[in-house]
Amino acid sequence: DQSDKKSLLKKRKKDREKRQRGCKKNRCRATGTRKCSPRGRSDYKCKCRRGYAGRYCERAPTCRKKKSRSYLEENGCRSRKLFTQKSCKGDCHDGTCCKPKKMKKKRIVMKCQDDGTRYIKSVNVVKKCSCAKEPTCKNVRMY
Repeated sequence: DQSDKKSLLKKRKKDREKRQRGCKKNRCRATGTRKCSPRGRSDYKCKCRRGYAGRYCERAPTCRKKKSRSYLEENGCRSRKLFTQKSCKGDCHDGTCCKPKKMKKKRIVMKCQDDGTRYIKSVNVVKKCSCAKEPTCKNVRMY
């Protein structure tokens, strides 16, 4: 009974080693690869992280946060100070979209030119961008 268990464990280990042989000397890039999947004794396939592409996951995404400074305008009113607007731009090579990953609410003081009234507008500010899973890419502008 004990020897049967040992032989079964040895057989499983040998089978696992055979399957892993294809991945032993792989050329998958460490930064873009999630996993190496063996295909037979000598071949393998690199499974890429989100946004990466290529045979060896060598094409990195260029999804980044872009900044621009301007006044926020709405209904004849504008922000009292210059406001740093941020948006996500760039490519994700695997068909995913460059989208905001982290957002933060910011309160902006608005002043109306015609009557001088002031009010506070709450806007979402992009803090971090990444390649999102969404199949359709709509270019949504965030502040």
